[in-house]
Amino acid sequence: IFLSYITMGKSYYRTDPFGAGRMILVLLNILVIIDINVTSLHPMLSQHRTSINTTVMQHILLKHKEEQRLLCGIERYFTSRNSAAYPSLIEEPHPTQESFSVRCRKQTALSNSMNAVLKNWLEEIEKKKMNKRTEYYQKKEQWR
Repeated sequence: IFLSYITMGKSYYRTDPFGAGRMILVLLNILVIIDINVTSLHPMLSQHRTSINTTVMQHILLKHKEEQRLLCGIERYFTSRNSAAYPSLIEEPHPTQESFSVRCRKQTALSNSMNAVLKNWLEEIEKKKMNKRTEYYQKKEQWR
């Protein structure tokens, strides 16, 4: 729905800057609703920033006072969310101890079963490497 609205809205509001502002306002409001729902399902996410740049919101053209109030509320929401202690899911180029994925893995009840799966994978990889080494040396001897 989100992407469909963007596609349709861009063509519909192509020549209407105020309409485009309303479209952006609706999209930002949808993002707030998604964020509220996701953070209620996974509370640890609320400890991570959103990476939504609120400074661009001051450049959105809106005609009506109610739209401007709504935008102010959205800006306050994301400003508050972006004051969280931990980085957003997309702001780090590589995982660190503060990354959501690392923190989630450490705190999850599935951590032990995840460790077991990881151990099995690593053992399987090691076996395959040993088999390849053996095969290599056998072929090497064969071609001498």
